[in-house]
Amino acid sequence: MNTKDNSRSKHTKQVIQSVFLSVLESKEISKITVQEICRLADINRSTFYSHYLDVRDLFGQIEEVMTQSIAKVFYDFEKEEHKPFNYNRYVELLYYIQKNRSFYQIYLNDPSGKNSINIHMTESGRKLLEEKDFYEGAAQRNVMEYRLEYYRAGLNAIIRRWLNLGCPETPEELAAIITQDNNLNLSFAPSE
Repeated sequence: MNTKDNSRSKHTKQVIQSVFLSVLESKEISKITVQEICRLADINRSTFYSHYLDVRDLFGQIEEVMTQSIAKVFYDFEKEEHKPFNYNRYVELLYYIQKNRSFYQIYLNDPSGKNSINIHMTESGRKLLEEKDFYEGAAQRNVMEYRLEYYRAGLNAIIRRWLNLGCPETPEELAAIITQDNNLNLSFAPSE
């Protein structure tokens, strides 16, 4: 019997996901059909539907696995506590993203702009970030929210650019760029 947890079923899901990700590199998700995935994976439609509702569900399940894997980099579930946001965590995160480059390049370049790596946006992540010097003096909640959004957008833009350029820097080099202090002293006041 081919239950959802046996090795044959797991292998079938891996094949479906792999085929889907390879098609996704050259086609928009809205143009990918179950029939095409089944033909390329050499499975029948009932096999596909025994694992997924449709193509969007397949993408959603892949996204969920990726999100959980990223969460493990920043959270110790056994101790129910955050690991520190530091250079080593970012190196680990960037190696994971690089290993899964085809997914993340497509995911972060989604034209809707709604996809992002949200490692900082959970409530527990917010509590951790509130402790950092970066937020010292940011007593008002909305100020903190703006800063979190700015940081999240910047981090995602850096990772998107890195992926789109073919990962020219090593994860260590990019982690150093992300974690170094920003001393640019940018001012947007009009010049006199």
